[in-house]
Amino acid sequence: LEASQAWNASLPKDAEDHPDIWWIRGKFAMFNKDNAGASRCFSEAIRLDPDHHASVVAMAQALAMNGAAQDSKRFQERAELLERLLSQLDQVNPTTSYFPPVEQMASLTHQLG
Repeated sequence: LEASQAWNASLPKDAEDHPDIWWIRGKFAMFNKDNAGASRCFSEAIRLDPDHHASVVAMAQALAMNGAAQDSKRFQERAELLERLLSQLDQVNPTTSYFPPVEQMASLTHQLG
């Protein structure tokens, strides 16, 4: 707990605007068994970047631990869509001119909102 507090205090003010910072804070909270605090951190990360995959996955886990199964399922479904889209994007290779089917990526993007 002291290490996370020291780390937090050392951050620049604009760190509040970065979803990775909130994800890390959420992970610290989960490590310290503060699932409600973790959910608040992951929620802030997702507010800053709705497609922040790690935060969406972690939010699903935190909600499940809090007994919010329906909400957890919704985030888990979004995480799966993001994972599929990221997998498609990882296959793009401009040096070989390989691009995954655009229709699949467009469909996933549409489903994500």
